[in-house]
Amino acid sequence: MRNIGYVGIAFSAMNSANEIHRACSVGRTNECKQVKFRAIGKFTGEIAGAVKGSSLCIAMGISGPWSTVGCFIGLSIIGAEVGALLGESAGNILYSVTEKTNEHL
Repeated sequence: MRNIGYVGIAFSAMNSANEIHRACSVGRTNECKQVKFRAIGKFTGEIAGAVKGSSLCIAMGISGPWSTVGCFIGLSIIGAEVGALLGESAGNILYSVTEKTNEHL
């Protein structure tokens, strides 16, 4: 089960790196910085959400092998999706703040 988590993290990291690479190299250089903030925020949110979701299973004290596996998978996926949305929003906000700060300098 632990290895599956590592594989998911690796795929998510590769997806974020690919988004950044595409935005920064294929004629969309004006979007590069914003995509970096958004992709890093989304990746960080996914990881944090998945960890928080799986820790809820432990906190609820669910027992039984299939119940535990189902809880970890279900709440990890839900947590990752919610975390991705929140992380992406946070990345957009941070980008906006840094751009406004740079305009005033």
